[in-house]
Amino acid sequence: MPRIVLDFVLKHIGGRRDPFARPQAWCALLEISGLSADGTAERVLLDILAQGKARGARHWRGNTCQLVEPSARLWRLREAISQAQKFEGGNIKNDVAVPIAKIPEFTARADAAVLGLCPGARTLAFGHFGDGSVHDNIS
Repeated sequence: MPRIVLDFVLKHIGGRRDPFARPQAWCALLEISGLSADGTAERVLLDILAQGKARGARHWRGNTCQLVEPSARLWRLREAISQAQKFEGGNIKNDVAVPIAKIPEFTARADAAVLGLCPGARTLAFGHFGDGSVHDNIS
């Protein structure tokens, strides 16, 4: 999620607060449901946490995935994005399927195209990047 979507939610939806001490340009919610037979998914998540690349993420203790409070707050923010966007004027909502490896290129090219056609528009790319589903919205 880009920072702009969090700003929309914090501005327009009551009962939400910023989960970050310092604003972050982007945040990602990582969720793994179930244990993989070979433990690969769990090792990837643990590696991300160990490298300090994620904060407030779900973490594993034995066979149990526990939710850290900042992550729960992020989910509440994420779930309020569409509602908050309504308060920012006209908006266009797209749901685009993109190969996962191409998401950064897609969002950069889409943002450039939108801003080239409509200077001052605000682009909001968020969604289910783990399966290639991008909500490429425009306000």
